[in-house]
Amino acid sequence: MSGVTTLELEFWVEKTDGTKEKATSMRLTDVDFGFTALVQEMVFSVQLTTTNIASVTILDCTFGKLSALLIKTELNNFFRLFTPSINNFLLKKQISLPTHILGLFELTSLTLGYYDSYLYVGYVPVFLNPTK
Repeated sequence: MSGVTTLELEFWVEKTDGTKEKATSMRLTDVDFGFTALVQEMVFSVQLTTTNIASVTILDCTFGKLSALLIKTELNNFFRLFTPSINNFLLKKQISLPTHILGLFELTSLTLGYYDSYLYVGYVPVFLNPTK
């Protein structure tokens, strides 16, 4: 699966007198990312496959001149270099999905899919006999 987004980032600094000042802000346009969603035994995890930032725009900077091209290049290189480390971190952040609903249903066989621009999530619900 993949996605595309635009991000606006602000970086703030705390001055010696305790006040905060915005140091810079930038826009990351058309951040393209690919990922796989893994489901195993009702446990969901995500792994990053690709990341690419199409362009960076410096919106403001209070301390000098930033190079948008250099920031874009360094961020793209960062993601290429550290994707394995990011994936190791994400592997530790698995989400256990619920298997029982109100004692009436047991959910099994989670499936994920992407079809014609929509995400499909499916469970097999099993009705549990009420206890006396």
